[in-house]
Amino acid sequence: EGERSLGDFGPDDFGAILSLLHDEENLYIGLRVTDDDLCGGDTDSRDFVGSDYVRLYLCGTPPSERTEPTIGEEDLVLALAPFAQGGPAIRVPDYGMKLLELPAPRTFAVASRPVPGGYELEIAIPWDAVGEGIGTGATVGFNLMLGDADGGRREAEVTVGSQEGEYWTRTRAYVDL
Repeated sequence: EGERSLGDFGPDDFGAILSLLHDEENLYIGLRVTDDDLCGGDTDSRDFVGSDYVRLYLCGTPPSERTEPTIGEEDLVLALAPFAQGGPAIRVPDYGMKLLELPAPRTFAVASRPVPGGYELEIAIPWDAVGEGIGTGATVGFNLMLGDADGGRREAEVTVGSQEGEYWTRTRAYVDL
C-alpha cells in the first residue's frame, strides 16, 4: 500500500492494481487503474501534472547503497500520460537536475487503453536502460507515482514509495525491487 499526497478519493473514483514481472532482459509493469474521468489534455507541463499520469523511477543501485539525497545521472525517471493526444506521451521530467536520458522509443514499449471504469497501462523497460550489468536476483531502486486529473487539474496522487519532503526528487522515496 502506498501513500496519498493530495485529494480525497475512494475506490470507485481512483485506485490501481500494480503488477511487476521481469525476465533477464526486461522489467514489465502492468497497471489496472480505476478512474472515473480519463484526462490527457496536459502535454506541456514538465511531468503531465494536469493529465492522468504515471511517473516511474528506476535506479540500478539499491536504495540502501545510495548516498546522495536527490535523484541524478544514474536515475531513469519517466513521466507518462497514457491518454495524451495521439497515444501515450513520454518524457524525462525537467526537475532541474541531470537524469538519465530518455531511451530510444523502440527500446521500451508502452501501451494504454481505456476499459470500463478506468484504464490499463503496460510498460516494458529493458534492464540495460536502467543500468549496466543488472541481472537476475539484483536489487534496484524503484518508485511509481500515479496521478489522477479530472478536468485538467490534479485531484489525487498515490505512490509506492515514501512521500517525505520533495519526494518526487528524493532517493529516500525509492523502495527495493
